[in-house]
Amino acid sequence: MNGFDFFLFIVMVTYICMCPYTKVEESFNLQATHDILIYGVKDISNYDHFEFPGVVPRTFIGSLVLAFIVYPFKNILNILSTEVKQEVYDNIFEIFQNKFLLQYATRIALALLVVWSFSRLRKSVAKTWSKEAGNFMILLTAVQFYIPFWGSRTLPNTFALILVNIALSYWILKTTRKKTSTKENRIYERTRSYLVIFILTFTAVVFRIEIVLLALPIFILEVKNKKISIVRLIIVGLISTLFSLGITVGVDSYFWGKLLWPEGASIQFNILNNGSLAYGTSPWYSYLAIHIPKTCTIAIPFALYAFYEKPRIRRLLTPIISYVIIYSFLPHKETRFIFYVIPFINIAGGVGLFYIHSSSIFSITKKLIYYMTVLLIITNLFVSGLMAYISSFNYPGGHALKAMNKIESPYKQVKVHIGVYTAQTGASRFGQINDKWIYDKDESLNTRQQFIDKGYDYAIVLQPSFHNSKHWEIDTSIDALLGVSFTKDYKKFIEDVKTCIAEKDIKKCIPFKIHKNKKVYIIKRKPEQKEPEIIQEQI
Repeated sequence: MNGFDFFLFIVMVTYICMCPYTKVEESFNLQATHDILIYGVKDISNYDHFEFPGVVPRTFIGSLVLAFIVYPFKNILNILSTEVKQEVYDNIFEIFQNKFLLQYATRIALALLVVWSFSRLRKSVAKTWSKEAGNFMILLTAVQFYIPFWGSRTLPNTFALILVNIALSYWILKTTRKKTSTKENRIYERTRSYLVIFILTFTAVVFRIEIVLLALPIFILEVKNKKISIVRLIIVGLISTLFSLGITVGVDSYFWGKLLWPEGASIQFNILNNGSLAYGTSPWYSYLAIHIPKTCTIAIPFALYAFYEKPRIRRLLTPIISYVIIYSFLPHKETRFIFYVIPFINIAGGVGLFYIHSSSIFSITKKLIYYMTVLLIITNLFVSGLMAYISSFNYPGGHALKAMNKIESPYKQVKVHIGVYTAQTGASRFGQINDKWIYDKDESLNTRQQFIDKGYDYAIVLQPSFHNSKHWEIDTSIDALLGVSFTKDYKKFIEDVKTCIAEKDIKKCIPFKIHKNKKVYIIKRKPEQKEPEIIQEQI
């Protein structure tokens, strides 16, 4: 890792600290990592996925890797908890809430893997184009919002992104090496192609089946450019597929308790049954007009320049062009489905930026472009930071569980109900820090009486009005993001900026307002009151 890689890592860790909680899309792998760390892999009866399997089963392989990396840190925490006095230990970890540190560690471990994959990519860009182009690629990635913010989140797409970056780092290397014989070059090219085929096949079979749409154009280009024969492609592809199937079916059948290929179940749900339509549809042009511009931002103009000027960049971008076009025909669209497009565009952007700054244009124009580039990079980083700050208000469930853990003593017997919305917006098993408490996520409760019969002391709910005020009282309310409104009165904004400079109040300089409202409530069970006894006088 060089300084640019470290800068990307620092940005990602900053966003983790700003917004440590996760949402429902990330919950499977996060809960699975928790269960592997806490319960081990021999007795899986207490694993979360048996009670909440999700719409589509997912692989445990990514969670196993994360748990392996985080396990030494868990052991350090265990040693501290036994060797240090309890009061001192509680004071040290009061801010982080003890076990929740493992969620930070899990996300930082994933961020490290993502940065490592980008570091490999940077080195390949440096070998193929220039050291500066590789550094520019990392810089463009770091100042954007989506990779730094989502790259530490336990989505299957994030694990797939890591492997796609590694495959891409092999694919973009120069086709020949200097000072080597023709025979050595052929062996080198063939080995490189084998690695690309194996990694992309493994990624598609294990993590995200849509990688097939990205891999096929790359395989076709390898055959077209005579890097590998079609016969060898088929043989290596089949071997890679069978090997990958053996790994995922073997591992996941054990953890799910039945014969299972997770991505096969995903194909059945999303493609054969059109199950993804239930989650909304978007116009065909959404990826091109909305998702790619907001994810790649300032890299796009430099990438377009490189695409126009450099044939090798046109070859690089061919797979993602076909990938986006094909994927645009699917009605359900999400930004995470095109995660893998971002590194390609950022490579092209880094190469374009390098050639612009190294070209023999007039010095005044060159200086102007340089200062504009610096301004764009700083602005992009500032906007990304603001987006991360605003997004931090979008996880009320996580904030509610943290508040709940501080209401009662951890040594007291307490039973807490965690509502569906709370669980979907940040309340993970890592947040269930009090061992003597019972955290219950029963989703079958439909009546007020059922909540009373279950014997809850507290409930974290979305609608407190549903519960009878005779039995419950609101203890705490948690705000959530409602929206953002921009200042339309520019004269007032100018006056506010002047006040900001004069009074050094930075809030006055912000041209928008963040709106929040009470979303999640912690309600407390009232103590049962006995009916007053009626004493009748005896005559």
